Order: sequence, then structure tokens, then C-alpha cells
Amino acid sequence: MEATSEEIPAETVVSLTKKQIQTLQMKKHQEKRILRLFISHFLDPVKVQFSSERESYYQIGDIVFKKIQVRGVITGINVTFKTNETHIFSIDDGTGTLDCFLIDDDFLENLRVKTQNDVENNVALLQQEPQNSVYRAALMMRQSSKDKFKKFLPRTEFSLGDTVVVIGKLSEYKGKRNCFIQSICKVDPINNSDYYEDLCNLYKTVYNKHINFT
Repeated sequence: MEATSEEIPAETVVSLTKKQIQTLQMKKHQEKRILRLFISHFLDPVKVQFSSERESYYQIGDIVFKKIQVRGVITGINVTFKTNETHIFSIDDGTGTLDCFLIDDDFLENLRVKTQNDVENNVALLQQEPQNSVYRAALMMRQSSKDKFKKFLPRTEFSLGDTVVVIGKLSEYKGKRNCFIQSICKVDPINNSDYYEDLCNLYKTVYNKHINFT
């Protein structure tokens, strides 16, 4: 029996069996999934193992993932210069420390700076002509872009002791697990208790159904 799915791009497939569609949909879900755990569990090769289904993916029970989210304090900052300049932030959440790699991206950095400058220029123009609807609309669009770029703060704006949230891809090199950062942003440590309370609830309601973390 053949079937088609609107979730599968038409340019990629024309028709697939129901089982093939389910497999592709599951892989797309795995690629989007962002798993939150305590760092000590991400580092535990028994509780978080390499996936038997997909190369370079991990799993807890039958949950397959690659992207992770961690929240903690920056306890170390190192810089390496190999192919690209790379900042290594050591993030500690009280249960363990994970090295998170932020590779220099000149294009992204230049775009972030340009967006900030455009916002400032539009503010200046709006001050000159406060009733100009074009300037006002442009400012709103630029401000929205600027807000999105806050997660891509320059590496120099992160310091020891900062509390941050990192989203990235879990990886392993020479038996040591680490994370390649996709986004990083500073957060107020005053909200840490709410975050960890929510995370503990995830363990109780979701994760413990797949694997015993105790």
C-alpha cells in the first residue's frame, strides 16, 4: 500500500509506503528534539548511550536525540586557534561540568553588528521625524531582529560566573562528551529554582518512564 504525506517535502519524495513515511517523520522529530537533562546525566555513558538507530545520535531508553539544552554557571573560559577561533565555555549546573564549544562565525557576528547599527540609525531618524510611519515600521522590524540576536552575544560579553542557557549538539571526543553551541544567552540566576523545579518535573513525568535515573 502506498501513501503520501504533506510533512515530507514533495521534492524529496513522490510516494512512500506508510512505514517509510513514519520512519522519515520520526527522524525529523529526532532532529528537532531538544533534550533537557542535568549535566551529570548527559555525561553518564550508561544512562545516556549512543543511539543504535542513528549515527552520532544519543538515546535514553527509546528517546533518540542529538540537541540538548543545559543551564548553569560559566566556570571556565578557554580559547583555541585551530581552523577557526573557538571559545570553550565550561558550564556547571551543580551536578557536573560540560565543555561547550562556540566556533567563531564572522558572518553571524558581522550581521549582528550591522543589525545593531541599523537599529541605532533608525532610532535617530525616528527622533527627527517621529510621525514618519516608514521609519517607525523599519525600527520595529530591526528591533525584533536585534532581540533575536541577543542569544548570539559576542564571545567577549561572557564572563566567569555568568549564568547561561546553552542549546547545542551533544558530541564526544576521545571518550569525553561536550557540546557544540548553536545558541547561548545570559539569564538571571534568580530564576534558577523555577528552571530546576521544572526540570525535576520532567524527570518525574517523562524521563523516568523511559529509564531509571535513581
